[in-house]
Amino acid sequence: MQTSRLELLEDMLWTLLTFTLVILTKYATSIRLRKLRDKIHRDQQDASELRTKLEETVEREEMVEKEQQSLRKKVATLHTVIANLQNALGMGLPDDTSDRG
Repeated sequence: MQTSRLELLEDMLWTLLTFTLVILTKYATSIRLRKLRDKIHRDQQDASELRTKLEETVEREEMVEKEQQSLRKKVATLHTVIANLQNALGMGLPDDTSDRG
């Protein structure tokens, strides 16, 4: 009778130990999952912020490209004006002083 009580007590102890280990494992897993969910949430927020910054940067880049094209057109126009002025000065203007003399 003592042996069967001892075996029963031993079985109960193993059952209790197993149950405790299962509970601890479940608790540890839930903590890890919560940390992972928090990390995923932070990463999603960071990705959203980076996406917004990328869109802003693309818009700024497009504006700079348009401004650059506008400035290139102005430079080309000024270059043409300067070339025309140089041609006009190179050909010379009629000398009005010789007719007055």
